[in-house]
Amino acid sequence: MYRANTLVGISAGMMLLAHSPTPLWPLIFFSIPLFIAGIHHAKTNRESVYLGVVWGVIVMGGLQTWILALYPFATRYILVPAWAIYSLVLAIPYGLIGLTIRYLYHRRILITLFLPPVWVLLEWLRTIGPFGNPTGLLAYWVIELGPLSEIAQIAGVYGVSLVVITLCTVIWDARNGINLALLPPLGIILGLIGTANFTHPGSTPSDVVKVTTIQGNDRQQSKFNPVYWHQILSEYSTQIEASARTSPDIIVLPETILPTITLRFPQWRFLLEKTRIPIAWGSPINVNNQYYNALIVYHRHQFQTYKKQQLMPFGEYTPFRPLLTTLGVPLLSDGDYTPGPLNQQPIQLSQHARIGSIICLEATTPKYARHQSQAGCTVLFVIANNAWFIGSTASDQFATMVRYRAIETHRHVVVATNTGPSGVVSPTGQWSHRLPDQKLAAITASVPLLTQNTIYTQIGDWILWVCGGWILISTGVTQIYRRKLVTKTKTETVCH
Repeated sequence: MYRANTLVGISAGMMLLAHSPTPLWPLIFFSIPLFIAGIHHAKTNRESVYLGVVWGVIVMGGLQTWILALYPFATRYILVPAWAIYSLVLAIPYGLIGLTIRYLYHRRILITLFLPPVWVLLEWLRTIGPFGNPTGLLAYWVIELGPLSEIAQIAGVYGVSLVVITLCTVIWDARNGINLALLPPLGIILGLIGTANFTHPGSTPSDVVKVTTIQGNDRQQSKFNPVYWHQILSEYSTQIEASARTSPDIIVLPETILPTITLRFPQWRFLLEKTRIPIAWGSPINVNNQYYNALIVYHRHQFQTYKKQQLMPFGEYTPFRPLLTTLGVPLLSDGDYTPGPLNQQPIQLSQHARIGSIICLEATTPKYARHQSQAGCTVLFVIANNAWFIGSTASDQFATMVRYRAIETHRHVVVATNTGPSGVVSPTGQWSHRLPDQKLAAITASVPLLTQNTIYTQIGDWILWVCGGWILISTGVTQIYRRKLVTKTKTETVCH
């Protein structure tokens, strides 16, 4: 058991070292085979589940340390247990993975035949629901490896994850020589890589929009204090007036520049009229006595809004509010935001400039960017407020996810956050323009408007169905092989 624990611990440490944005991402192709080796030393099913959960707790715990960065807004007595429990919950799928590995090993079945689709389906299950979490998908480790990350335009992040885990299992299964049964999985990998890198959507822009992104760099404690509100608006006003001299087509500000309705401030309404340039900014709004977290675009004396659909638990709404209130747990707010309606359309800035809007948490999952692209957006705007998590890895994780949204949809993504990352991501997933984090600054870029949709935008997560079919086919082939083996053994016994 000591050897198993050591191998699993080293593997988990390597995974954390390899996580983006470090240049050590190749370690992932050594870490997962090492994890499989550790599970092989488990003597019982319970030990295999335990080792998988331990691996998951270390990896997920390391990726969720942003929870601890909320210390200014909650006590350690709340944050540390919340971080530990959440990390444990996210680690449960890896216990099932450990059990799967042991099952395959003891039945002498190649890991590659079953583990890749099981791993990807468990990744997908971990992301759904109000507490679903997409951090830790294998795809996010290889964002810097272009030939693999490009697969996202045809199969999404789960397609990239499938290729990564298949390569890792092939490395493991091939340690004693190549088996012909590895050829079909390798064929799937080569097919995905070839299709992604040799077939690209049209990149001829229908037009170009000149966009200025402003990064406010306001600390969350200051935003919560009404004493600073006029100062914050004055700083944004100064940046907007300076940016207006470059004559952009639109100026973009972060999510919730103030935690209150900005249109109530006369100085802000005066600025909107005075600037005469479309301005997009994040702000709460009140519609029929319901509060929404919104992206507002003011253009030609008209307001267009996008209302955030996926709300942050415990930040924008409080799950189990009556129970927590009864238990005396301190809450961040007295009320909840309302989720925006489904199927909201892009914001029309001009004939060709149709803005697909994404707010904060919505950028962590593919479906919102995909819907906006299906609805005809020609550029994506992502606004967020990452000031909650200063000093943690949250901004780097967010940046990686945004880069994948650009690849999946083949759209330029304009990113405006409070403390970073902010800039423009190209359809290849690379930053064409980027502001330094945690600085008050602005940047102007000419952004091509694209209309061609990717295979992923049109079809979605079809790769999950492939994973289901993969498991069924592998199960059938394995059963046929085992029956033939039993029949052969019986025949030889009779002959003797």
